[in-house]
Amino acid sequence: MPEDTITKDQSEILKVIEKKDEISQKDIIKATKFDQVKVARIMLELSEKGLVDSIEKTERQVILTKEGQKYVEKGLPEKQVFSILKKEKDRVLLEDFKENSGLDPQLINIAIGWLRRKNWAEFTKEGKKSYIKAKELTQDIDEEVIRNVAQKDIVEKLGQPSIEDSIKNLKKRGILEVIETRSRIAKLTSEGVKLLKKGIKVQAKMETTLTPKMIITRSWKKKTFKPYDPTEDVPVTYFGRKHPVIEVIKELREIFLEMGFKEIRGPIIESEFWNFDALFQPQDHPARELADTFKIAKPSKAKLPAKELVDVVAKTHENGWKTKVQDGATNGK
Repeated sequence: MPEDTITKDQSEILKVIEKKDEISQKDIIKATKFDQVKVARIMLELSEKGLVDSIEKTERQVILTKEGQKYVEKGLPEKQVFSILKKEKDRVLLEDFKENSGLDPQLINIAIGWLRRKNWAEFTKEGKKSYIKAKELTQDIDEEVIRNVAQKDIVEKLGQPSIEDSIKNLKKRGILEVIETRSRIAKLTSEGVKLLKKGIKVQAKMETTLTPKMIITRSWKKKTFKPYDPTEDVPVTYFGRKHPVIEVIKELREIFLEMGFKEIRGPIIESEFWNFDALFQPQDHPARELADTFKIAKPSKAKLPAKELVDVVAKTHENGWKTKVQDGATNGK
């Protein structure tokens, strides 16, 4: 196929990309009405031809949480506390301020730490009594960020060190939420721009599959097929699956649960009493051998449960107790 000849679908996508400097794959799907798989395939073909650059772009969206939305109008906790505290001419007892300010004590507790950090208040202590006094209100980048997020003006300011630090702090405080989305962005290469200026020749639809009907009717002679190179290596596919032992354990677990058993979790290291004796496992069972059981040196002994329970388990192993079935024997059923 000549270099200036492309398919109809490729031509349509190129014209969509041409209208914008950059366009996301999602927007291409909307504009062309093609499905996602088709767009991805054609984008790969155009990229291989050197007509389009396809790059991955990460976009960040900063939004207010429910708590953050409350602070848009009222201001951050430290701002609310400072506004009331500023009305006091002298320092006030912190305990009295919490009772008389009209603010939620929990909100005041949150504000205290930030009043210290932002140097908006002076704290003094005399004995067991703590006093607080308003200082000067400095420019607050956090308030500015919250307003910008509420007004959807934050995107153009992302990347500024002071803004990024504020977003990080407000996110930790549960006031902001940052959502990152990845998308494929397409833009024309210089070769793509030249081709569109020169004028593109749209080729008739290319067939990708030789069907039995084409062979019988000999219609394949009049069709153009997409080139296929059988010597090209296909991508290696690594198939993952659960380990066979895990599959067996899962199946046995489901069987026991369906029979009415309950699943419980024990310690990582279990005593031989609970691991073997209480399960009425015969003393000569292969699972008790050293080759099938990991044993630890310390501690070398484990505490037994109540004597009554130990005696019942022992009797069952010795003579069958009420079951009348001893180790290694069967009841004939």
